[in-house]
Amino acid sequence: MAALPSLSAVGTPVAGDLRDPTLEELFTAPARALPDEIQQLPAEDTACTFCGVSYFVFAEVQTLQNTVKQYKKTFRQFVQFLERERQEAKALRQNVTELQDTFSQLVARCSATTKQLAEQSQELRKANNEALAQLQKVQRELLETQSASRELQLLSKRNEDELKMSGLLTEQKLRNEILHLSSQVESCKLMSESQQAAFTAEQGRDRQTIQGLEAKLAESQAHWTAAERLLVNERDNLKQKLLNTTERVDLEVSISQKLQTELTAIREELTRVVNASEAEHKLNSQMNSEIIQLKHQLQGLEKSKVQLLSENGRLKEGRDKNQDELAAIRLRADHLQGQLALQDAERRASEWRDRALQNANEREDAKRATMRFESIVQDMKSKLDASERNKQTMQDEADVARLKFEKEVSKARQEANGARQDVARKQEELQLLNASLEKRLETLQAQLDEAKQRAASGCIVVIYNLRRNKQVRYYRVDKSVACLCFSPNGQFLAIGEKGYLPAITIWDGTDGTLCAELQRHQYGVACMAFSKDGRFLLTAGLVHDRHIYAWELKLKQKETSRRLEVTVVACAVVEDKILAADYCEAGSFFVTVGERHFKVRLGICKW
Repeated sequence: MAALPSLSAVGTPVAGDLRDPTLEELFTAPARALPDEIQQLPAEDTACTFCGVSYFVFAEVQTLQNTVKQYKKTFRQFVQFLERERQEAKALRQNVTELQDTFSQLVARCSATTKQLAEQSQELRKANNEALAQLQKVQRELLETQSASRELQLLSKRNEDELKMSGLLTEQKLRNEILHLSSQVESCKLMSESQQAAFTAEQGRDRQTIQGLEAKLAESQAHWTAAERLLVNERDNLKQKLLNTTERVDLEVSISQKLQTELTAIREELTRVVNASEAEHKLNSQMNSEIIQLKHQLQGLEKSKVQLLSENGRLKEGRDKNQDELAAIRLRADHLQGQLALQDAERRASEWRDRALQNANEREDAKRATMRFESIVQDMKSKLDASERNKQTMQDEADVARLKFEKEVSKARQEANGARQDVARKQEELQLLNASLEKRLETLQAQLDEAKQRAASGCIVVIYNLRRNKQVRYYRVDKSVACLCFSPNGQFLAIGEKGYLPAITIWDGTDGTLCAELQRHQYGVACMAFSKDGRFLLTAGLVHDRHIYAWELKLKQKETSRRLEVTVVACAVVEDKILAADYCEAGSFFVTVGERHFKVRLGICKW
């Protein structure tokens, strides 16, 4: 290659003139890049004809130096990474030892708590057995009280039946006497009317005598009504006494039912305590299984630790090999034969990076495993604390339940003794009441024998014309009238009786004929109501009857003695005492009013 002239000989270079390279440019290549056309020339065109060295040797040397610097930098980073790995491995060993110590302590605590729980469960079982024995004793006492209350109910029912029979007999006698008297009164009226029509002019004195007889008859009727009112009042008083006795018996029955409900609640509490102990036992078994799983996880962590140690040894060997390979790369770079070595170094560097990433992943896995183990240990601690708290609460609840049960048992015994005393006292009161009732019935029978010339007004419904102030018609029924109701068009009149097996009679208001007679109630009719179209009749019984009936009224096509065909379309049992009832305008529902209630009920079509 021909030598280039120096700068002093050439002078100041002009832009675009050739010059010799400086020392810096010889080591670092020229500052200005060659054109792309020159860089893409083949090697035989760029090589020197004398030495065979390419003119682009400076650029190749520079790229080799840059790659060597990069490898040095990555090697230093890899060495620092290995030192950090050693420190983290030491910290992991310390954490594993600490976790093993805490795990052994937890195992000891778990064994102690399981023993305590087993002892406490045995104590709870003994307490439950004692409580069951006491419950059986209280149940036997309750059965005795129930049998006594049943006997009282039977006695009260017998007394009621006897009173009803005697009342029916007296009512039948009164009906017979009233019919006889009414026939006599009607015959007297007919005789007086015939005498007045035949001898109006001649019998003035007879008129005076007839007026005197009518006055006497009115006085006798007034006396009879007063006597009958007294009898009705006495009968109502007797019925009220019977109702009071039945209410007392019902109260005793309700008290026994309350005691039985309290005993069932105590049984449920005991079953809940037993279930809680069984759940605690299951929780202990689950904790034992979790402890076994933790042991297996610890064994897996130890195996992973051994694998990490072996991997660290392999990494050390690889590091030594890498150092040797770097020395060889330097020698090759000095001889400018680094392309193949560079490719090998890049491949190994990629392998190192892969190994480093693998080690980092394993380290992350180890960290996650340790964190998981710590969380499991924390969960175990929290579960143990919760089990201890639950155990304490269960002990407190068991003590409270035991004290409560003892108090309730003592209270039940006292109430049972009180109930026995009340039953004995009530038996004596019933005996005295029966004796007084028998005496009263005897006196009533004597009064009924004396009252033969009196008329009964409680079985008659009288229709008055208010304009003329005159009686238009009257309706006679077999028993005392309890209630009555007109149909909306005024054609039919329904009369309800009171007493045992009452009847509901429906009369034609135009001519006074009987259209239908209904019998379903047992102890009297409290109120009645026609629907707005007159198609249905609603009847409600008295407090002891407890029934509501709905009747459908249809006119018969054929001419018979009774014009209406009546059928029951609905029936309901009610517990309330009903005083009045009425339909709405549309007929879709009706309203009942009574003691402490005002209820709207569905109509017949939806009942």
